[in-house]
Amino acid sequence: RRGTPLALSDLVAEVTGATPVFEAEQICALFEGDVEAVRELLALVVGDLPTYMRKLAASAASGDLASAARDAHRIKGTVLNVGAAALAELCEATEQAARQGSADLAPLIERMRIETDVLLAALTAWDRTLSGATVRESQRL
Repeated sequence: RRGTPLALSDLVAEVTGATPVFEAEQICALFEGDVEAVRELLALVVGDLPTYMRKLAASAASGDLASAARDAHRIKGTVLNVGAAALAELCEATEQAARQGSADLAPLIERMRIETDVLLAALTAWDRTLSGATVRESQRL
C-alpha cells in the first residue's frame, strides 16, 4: 500500500485488525472541517471522560445502581459524540445491568476502563496531528 493514502479508520483497522476506536470521519463531518471545533470536542471528551468513569466506579462500588445507570448513560452519550461504538456498547450493557439490579458491575466497568484508556490515547494522538493541520490532512497518512 505504499504511496496510497489511508483514512485514519483504515489505518487503525489495518494495524490492530480491529474496528476503529473512534470515527474521525464522523467527527469531521459533524464540524464541516472546522479544526478548532473538532479540537474543542476532543478536549471536552478527553477532559470529562476520566471524571465520568471515576464517578461510575464509585457509584457501583457504593451499590448505588440508579446512579451507576445514569453515569453509564452519560458516558455512552459522550463517547457516541466521537463515534466510539464499541465503548458505547459496553456503556449500554453496563447501564442495562445496573437498571436490572446487577450487583456485580465490576467486570463491565473494568472493560469500559480499558476501552476508555485506549480511546483517550487515540483521541489525544489525533489531537496532536490536528495542531497546524486541516481536518482533511489529518485524516490521511
